[in-house]
Amino acid sequence: SRRLSQAVADPRGVEALLASAAELAGRDLLLEDTEGNLVAWTGAESPAPSFGLLGQARALDGPLLGATGPGGRQHLIVALSGNPSPGYLSISGEAGTLTEGDRLILTQTAVTCGALLGQSPRRTAGRDGHERLVADLLLGRLASAAAAQARARTLGIDGNQPVVVGLAAAPGETAARDLVLAALPHRANLAPLAGGIGFLLPAGEQATVLGSLRRALERAPEGSAVALSRPVASAADAPQALREARFALALRQAGGLAERVIACDSVLDLGLYSLLFPLWGHPAVARFVDALLGPLLGYDQRRGTQLVETLEAYLSHGAALIEAAGALGVHRNTLAYRLQRVEELSGRDLGNPRDRLLLQVALAARRLPEAEG
Repeated sequence: SRRLSQAVADPRGVEALLASAAELAGRDLLLEDTEGNLVAWTGAESPAPSFGLLGQARALDGPLLGATGPGGRQHLIVALSGNPSPGYLSISGEAGTLTEGDRLILTQTAVTCGALLGQSPRRTAGRDGHERLVADLLLGRLASAAAAQARARTLGIDGNQPVVVGLAAAPGETAARDLVLAALPHRANLAPLAGGIGFLLPAGEQATVLGSLRRALERAPEGSAVALSRPVASAADAPQALREARFALALRQAGGLAERVIACDSVLDLGLYSLLFPLWGHPAVARFVDALLGPLLGYDQRRGTQLVETLEAYLSHGAALIEAAGALGVHRNTLAYRLQRVEELSGRDLGNPRDRLLLQVALAARRLPEAEG
């Protein structure tokens, strides 16, 4: 039908097609791969797979009517077109309620669904279409974990194996894209996202890609940087991995990290922020910073002073007065006076290692990027 044809152009792909078909039929649909794994479905809850009927449906030219599950709920199931078939589509209803109209909708949807799943993104949709498929996976637009794993397979990645997500930023989208392509010339699973170019790769390739990225950054414009997430269990966890890469890249851009390539599974790269990432956006962080630095921040704002900057320089130089004064460009007596004011306002003793540690953590937490909505 026309509505099914229009759904093909929807960025959600197969999920949009099934939603349109379900609306037409007034019934839920279920898409399974050849092994009976759930790929996509309509309805609020994950349905029971119909694997008991797959073998029978495989041998038929048209839909098979069968009953599965408690209460004898009926399924019409049909093998998708393709050689080999990419899977099975079914529509379900209470026993005795499925109609010829349901059969027609199922058959038409299966033909379109088979064509969608059988497409090579590079050949039929070009770069934009392929990047849309990658973006759907990275941004969590797919209906289920099974759908995410199926999408990864479409992109040439084993969706059940660990993956890593990267985010590259540079002055301009073209420069960021070139940076990623220089490191992944044969596996361009990338997409433009807010904040840079996101990309996906199997976790086993992480070490090789890190080396390639470091070499590529030697030729990249000033201000270019890349963050790689820690490996996550499967492609279904790609949105979580993207969030971590965004976190690291935003820290780098805010001056909290120095490396141009940041591997989030490296404590050397992330430092204290590897502990702070799970607390990103938690209100306890803001309370902690306010308790330790609030009086200093308020004083600086009212008086136009630089007590927080002074404290940061002092602690970052190992509490060495002369080195910190040189970094700030002030006389050491001036620095000593400012540090006295820091102690008075904060109530902390800078000669006490415990107090210095608390203040250092608060300064690091203050650099956390704004939490995503």
